[in-house]
Amino acid sequence: MQMQCSRTRLSRTANELENIFNQVFGPVASGSTKFVPPGDVIETDSSFLINLELPGVKLDDIAVEFVDDVLQISGKKEIAIDESAKACHCSERRSGEFQRSFRFPSDVETDKVEARLENGLLKITLLKAAKVLPRKIEIKGGN
Repeated sequence: MQMQCSRTRLSRTANELENIFNQVFGPVASGSTKFVPPGDVIETDSSFLINLELPGVKLDDIAVEFVDDVLQISGKKEIAIDESAKACHCSERRSGEFQRSFRFPSDVETDKVEARLENGLLKITLLKAAKVLPRKIEIKGGN
Protein backbone atom coordinates (compact mmCIF):
# COMPACT_ATOMS: atom_id res chain seq x y z
CA MET A 1 0.00 0.00 0.00
CA GLN A 2 2.81 2.42 0.84
CA MET A 3 4.39 1.85 -2.60
CA GLN A 4 1.15 2.75 -4.36
CA CYS A 5 0.90 6.05 -2.45
CA SER A 6 4.48 6.94 -3.45
CA ARG A 7 3.70 6.22 -7.10
CA THR A 8 0.60 8.38 -6.91
CA ARG A 9 2.61 11.24 -5.44
CA LEU A 10 5.31 10.76 -8.06
CA SER A 11 2.75 10.72 -10.86
CA ARG A 12 1.09 13.85 -9.50
CA THR A 13 4.50 15.57 -9.24
CA ALA A 14 5.36 14.54 -12.80
CA ASN A 15 2.06 15.99 -14.05
CA GLU A 16 2.70 19.23 -12.16
CA LEU A 17 6.20 19.48 -13.66
CA GLU A 18 4.82 18.82 -17.15
CA ASN A 19 2.25 21.61 -16.65
CA ILE A 20 5.02 24.00 -15.57
CA PHE A 21 7.13 23.09 -18.61
CA ASN A 22 4.13 23.62 -20.89
CA GLN A 23 3.47 27.05 -19.38
CA VAL A 24 7.10 28.17 -19.62
CA PHE A 25 8.34 26.50 -22.81
CA GLY A 26 5.19 25.49 -24.65
CA PRO A 27 3.96 21.96 -25.37
CA VAL A 28 7.06 20.92 -27.34
CA ALA A 29 9.15 20.60 -24.17
CA SER A 30 6.96 17.82 -22.84
CA GLY A 31 6.96 15.68 -25.99
CA SER A 32 4.01 17.08 -27.91
CA THR A 33 3.60 15.72 -31.42
CA LYS A 34 3.12 19.21 -32.88
CA PHE A 35 5.68 20.07 -35.56
CA VAL A 36 7.74 23.10 -34.53
CA PRO A 37 10.77 23.57 -36.77
CA PRO A 38 13.91 24.54 -34.84
CA GLY A 39 15.93 27.51 -35.95
CA ASP A 40 18.59 30.10 -35.26
CA VAL A 41 18.48 33.89 -35.33
CA ILE A 42 21.91 35.43 -35.90
CA GLU A 43 22.81 39.11 -35.97
CA THR A 44 25.74 40.48 -37.96
CA ASP A 45 26.86 44.08 -38.42
CA SER A 46 24.67 44.48 -41.51
CA SER A 47 21.86 41.92 -41.22
CA PHE A 48 19.82 39.38 -39.32
CA LEU A 49 20.00 35.77 -40.49
CA ILE A 50 17.40 33.11 -39.75
CA ASN A 51 18.02 29.44 -40.42
CA LEU A 52 14.98 27.22 -39.95
CA GLU A 53 15.18 23.43 -40.29
CA LEU A 54 12.44 22.21 -42.64
CA PRO A 55 13.48 18.76 -43.88
CA GLY A 56 10.87 17.18 -46.10
CA VAL A 57 8.87 20.41 -46.49
CA LYS A 58 8.10 21.44 -50.07
CA LEU A 59 8.83 24.97 -51.24
CA ASP A 60 5.18 25.45 -52.22
CA ASP A 61 4.10 24.58 -48.66
CA ILE A 62 6.01 27.49 -47.04
CA ALA A 63 4.93 31.14 -46.70
CA VAL A 64 7.13 33.99 -45.43
CA GLU A 65 5.67 37.42 -44.60
CA PHE A 66 6.94 40.53 -42.82
CA VAL A 67 4.08 42.31 -41.02
CA ASP A 68 4.41 45.06 -38.38
CA ASP A 69 8.08 44.32 -37.57
CA VAL A 70 7.33 40.60 -37.28
CA LEU A 71 8.67 37.97 -39.66
CA GLN A 72 6.06 35.22 -39.95
CA ILE A 73 6.95 31.82 -41.34
CA SER A 74 4.17 29.31 -41.82
CA GLY A 75 3.56 26.13 -43.72
CA LYS A 76 2.86 22.45 -43.46
CA LYS A 77 4.85 19.26 -43.41
CA GLU A 78 3.14 16.19 -44.72
CA ILE A 79 4.30 12.63 -44.24
CA ALA A 80 3.26 10.10 -46.86
CA ILE A 81 1.98 6.90 -45.32
CA ASP A 82 1.96 3.67 -47.26
CA GLU A 83 -1.74 2.90 -47.60
CA SER A 84 -1.01 -0.78 -48.19
CA ALA A 85 0.71 -1.11 -44.80
CA LYS A 86 -1.09 -3.39 -42.39
CA ALA A 87 0.03 -1.50 -39.26
CA CYS A 88 2.41 1.20 -38.13
CA HIS A 89 4.37 0.00 -35.12
CA CYS A 90 6.40 3.14 -34.55
CA SER A 91 6.15 6.69 -35.87
CA GLU A 92 8.62 9.26 -34.55
CA ARG A 93 8.36 11.83 -37.34
CA ARG A 94 6.37 14.99 -36.76
CA SER A 95 4.08 16.58 -39.28
CA GLY A 96 1.32 19.13 -39.60
CA GLU A 97 0.96 22.86 -39.91
CA PHE A 98 3.49 25.14 -38.29
CA GLN A 99 4.02 28.83 -37.64
CA ARG A 100 7.06 30.65 -36.31
CA SER A 101 7.22 34.39 -35.64
CA PHE A 102 10.25 36.57 -34.98
CA ARG A 103 10.03 40.22 -33.93
CA PHE A 104 12.68 42.59 -35.29
CA PRO A 105 13.45 46.24 -34.77
CA SER A 106 11.70 48.55 -37.20
CA ASP A 107 15.12 49.28 -38.71
CA VAL A 108 14.99 46.41 -41.22
CA GLU A 109 14.85 46.88 -44.98
CA THR A 110 11.54 45.03 -45.42
CA ASP A 111 11.62 45.32 -49.21
CA LYS A 112 14.99 43.52 -49.33
CA VAL A 113 14.18 40.40 -47.30
CA GLU A 114 15.49 37.29 -49.06
CA ALA A 115 14.47 33.67 -48.42
CA ARG A 116 16.01 30.52 -49.87
CA LEU A 117 15.26 26.82 -49.24
CA GLU A 118 18.35 24.61 -49.61
CA ASN A 119 18.61 20.97 -48.54
CA GLY A 120 15.84 21.28 -45.96
CA LEU A 121 17.17 24.53 -44.49
CA LEU A 122 15.20 27.76 -44.94
CA LYS A 123 17.66 30.67 -44.95
CA ILE A 124 16.22 34.16 -44.53
CA THR A 125 18.30 37.34 -44.66
CA LEU A 126 16.97 40.66 -43.38
CA LEU A 127 19.22 43.64 -44.09
CA LYS A 128 19.51 46.34 -41.47
CA ALA A 129 18.47 49.83 -42.54
CA ALA A 130 21.37 52.16 -43.41
CA LYS A 131 20.54 54.45 -40.48
CA VAL A 132 21.42 51.72 -37.95
CA LEU A 133 24.59 50.42 -39.60
CA PRO A 134 27.85 51.32 -37.93
CA ARG A 135 29.58 54.16 -39.71
CA LYS A 136 33.21 55.11 -39.47
CA ILE A 137 33.71 58.83 -38.94
CA GLU A 138 36.73 60.35 -40.62
CA ILE A 139 38.80 62.60 -38.38
CA LYS A 140 40.36 65.55 -40.18
CA GLY A 141 43.51 67.28 -39.09
CA GLY A 142 43.57 70.95 -38.10
CA ASN A 143 46.04 71.97 -40.86
